[in-house]
Amino acid sequence: MPTKYKLLNLTQRINIPWRALLSVPLFSFHLTAVELNTRSFDTLLSDEHFVGQVLITQGGKSIYYFEHTLNPIQGENENKGYLVGSISKQFVAAAILRLVDSGKLTLDTRVNHLLTDENMSDAVLVRHLLDHSSGLSSPGKALAFEPGTDFTYSNYGYELLGRVLESIQKKPLAEVLYSISKQCGLSQTGAESFALVQGRVEDAEGHITSLPATAERPPLASGGLVSRARDLARWNTCLYGAALLSEESLSYMTSATQSRNHRWGALGYGAGIQISKTLPLEYSHSGYVPGFISTLNYFPVKDISMVVLESTSWHWSNISRAFRFHDALRGQLLEQLQWPISAHYSLN
Repeated sequence: MPTKYKLLNLTQRINIPWRALLSVPLFSFHLTAVELNTRSFDTLLSDEHFVGQVLITQGGKSIYYFEHTLNPIQGENENKGYLVGSISKQFVAAAILRLVDSGKLTLDTRVNHLLTDENMSDAVLVRHLLDHSSGLSSPGKALAFEPGTDFTYSNYGYELLGRVLESIQKKPLAEVLYSISKQCGLSQTGAESFALVQGRVEDAEGHITSLPATAERPPLASGGLVSRARDLARWNTCLYGAALLSEESLSYMTSATQSRNHRWGALGYGAGIQISKTLPLEYSHSGYVPGFISTLNYFPVKDISMVVLESTSWHWSNISRAFRFHDALRGQLLEQLQWPISAHYSLN
């Protein structure tokens, strides 16, 4: 699937500041088919502790798929999904930017003008909620800093964006996100009406228990979307293939307006998207909610997506251990593509 947005020839532009590089449209490249040594993935995932799905695609076509479920009954989980956690934020950000494209909203609209019942500073703009620079942490609390001057990850900020969508669209957020999913051809992505595979939770002592069927789900806007690996790969195709947003909005969404510290190193942050500060260019996000861990990556230079959905939330006290399968798979993929895990070519 040839995308409308392609990557700059980075070998010719290595001296460009990374912020400038990540804020421009992408140019044409020759897509070379990738062949992977899948045995290394199989060896990693043969660990009985991994329960979930892994999918790697190129050009929208599957080049590796693995699934291990707790229930051995054939087809038992085909119509059940995984909570994708904070990957939900990409859908919310895209929905907001579609309102910008239609002229119903601007990035500089003051949030308290839209949500008049919220007691918040007049300085908080829509763009500040999108890139976690609002300084908001929870209802009623004072700003941690002047909006736009720093980065603090805020689930509350995206829950406010969910309310903005409902206010302007005059419909529940689940319906707003469903319409986007439908446009992208996603048949197994949605909200409360979608059943979940069995999630499991590890406690601080290392004991694993099943997530009760009655467990409350996270707020939809910040972490409650349900999906499966093939749908999330299609989401990458739809989003980065410019089927959903204007060129200007996609460029904004994938531009690093903030910086965050991450276990992979320093990353840029756009609108619901993490952006590598190093070669190769990588768009990503992960999610962590009770019972489920997720990672979604996209490498535009080869049109490759990697999706990892795990139905065990390993204890959060050691986040590198919790994401060990996800990070190891990413590392193996980068190694096979002969890309540095820690960049040899810094764009700082």
